[in-house]
Amino acid sequence: MEDSAKKRKSKRLSKKLLLSEQVDITSLLEFYQSSKQPIVNCRAVCGKMQQVVERLFEKDYLCVKVNNEEGSLCPSYPFRICIPVAAIDCPHCASHQDSIPSISALESYFASSSLGRGRGRFVAPVSLLHYHDPNTGTHYARFSLRSASLIQKPEVLLNKVTRRKHRLSKSMEDARALFANVELDDEAAKRSKKKRIAEKLKISSTQVSPAATEDEQTPAEISMPAQEALQDEKISNNVDLKPTRMAKIRKNDLRSLAGMGVSFIGDLMVEEKLKLLRVLQVISSEKADRKSRYTQFSIYSIPYPGYEYFGACTIYAKKLKGSDSTKHHHEFMEQAFDDIKFSWESLCSTQLNVPQVLEKLEDDSIHPQVNRIAWGKHQTWHINEMTQNYVQLLVSSFAAKNDINDQPFVTGGVLVHCIMGWDRTPTFISMLRMSLWADGVVNSSLTAEEMVYLTIAYDWISFGHDLVYRANQGVELMYFCFNFLKRIQSEEFSFQYALGHEELASDLQSERAAKLQELVDIFIPIYRSTFNLL
Repeated sequence: MEDSAKKRKSKRLSKKLLLSEQVDITSLLEFYQSSKQPIVNCRAVCGKMQQVVERLFEKDYLCVKVNNEEGSLCPSYPFRICIPVAAIDCPHCASHQDSIPSISALESYFASSSLGRGRGRFVAPVSLLHYHDPNTGTHYARFSLRSASLIQKPEVLLNKVTRRKHRLSKSMEDARALFANVELDDEAAKRSKKKRIAEKLKISSTQVSPAATEDEQTPAEISMPAQEALQDEKISNNVDLKPTRMAKIRKNDLRSLAGMGVSFIGDLMVEEKLKLLRVLQVISSEKADRKSRYTQFSIYSIPYPGYEYFGACTIYAKKLKGSDSTKHHHEFMEQAFDDIKFSWESLCSTQLNVPQVLEKLEDDSIHPQVNRIAWGKHQTWHINEMTQNYVQLLVSSFAAKNDINDQPFVTGGVLVHCIMGWDRTPTFISMLRMSLWADGVVNSSLTAEEMVYLTIAYDWISFGHDLVYRANQGVELMYFCFNFLKRIQSEEFSFQYALGHEELASDLQSERAAKLQELVDIFIPIYRSTFNLL
């Protein structure tokens, strides 16, 4: 009875979202906590949500939309990949519109990246930083991007199977639709087929046996489109991934990164390489590539605790709350973060390398505030201090002055990823979007309500963060993300400060703080009144 009631509620909320074209954050969160992730399982009701997302993007940007309605590019990625490629009414952007890749070129980049990354989660631009520096006249147009990490042979095989399964399923559906909807004159069809066979064999059509009827067709004949789809697959049907095959996959991934304008990569993994059952390597990263193929990019190894840590803190906070109904466990989260320490010695196999990366950059390319951070002590940092320092680093990378180019598909992009790109990655991608929005350089025309809707719908729901599954583990990363905005309101976290315009950043600080606090004030009450999974 309880399960059927949940299903009815989910269906009702899905219908409500399906019919809504408004920025309704309450309905969005109600749908989110009642939906079944990954996003492929609730794709049918995401059409209206996607329309709202695209409308919000198009307030500031010219957008290119790459279709993913069937999950053909990636089943855990959005209904459509909406890429903001140029700012509206910007002459600098307009002068480079001819250099924007075509949709087929973008699909090629995505396909190149998907096979070599976890669950096919390819490198995708999700926001466009746009800023014209009044002091220097420099025009900044740079992507914020996300993906999963690189993978090894076992996971690549899984990607190949998933890709073929999707193509096979789609081909079978097309075949069934064809035979269900096409009606032929049986006698005419038989005569036509007899005539074609006779012409090929150069004999009289009377010598050809009657054609089989539709009912007599064999399963093999009906399945031909699916067989043709597999034969048309660009990746070889041979599942033995030889070294040359892996080399080609890495080469294609590099092509995608370059085509998306990536310059900096923020790798949040605590693992150098992730092993299955402690033996079989399934996950790698750009920094661990044995052939050093990714050295053209500035790769920050910035290990960050995974969802397990946040789940442990939530469980501990609920224990501190006890049975006091007048309190909320969120009130005890700071104490939980104070008391529970991440076990770096046993859980982290990678080394933070930020100082070494910064040394290789040109002088004054990155704001000196980043160099003043005591990176060598990162394992002693509180989770709040670590998050603040990583946000400063990534914002400063957006403001990097080396190799400045005002074409986002050429250079300057900042890619953030963890292992699969659906927990730690949206935490930082969403936080960066909201922080840069408060600076007026990302989605600058949106109201606070619109920004909250956009980042929940796109950065969290559409890119496959499984809120329900993680809530069952005590994980509330989305709440942490929004609540943490209170800790990055000061000027040193702003884009203008990272550019070196400290005086301007100071003048704008109160406005920035007010905008970020407005996001918190909108989200927290709705979340607490709506979210009932914990």
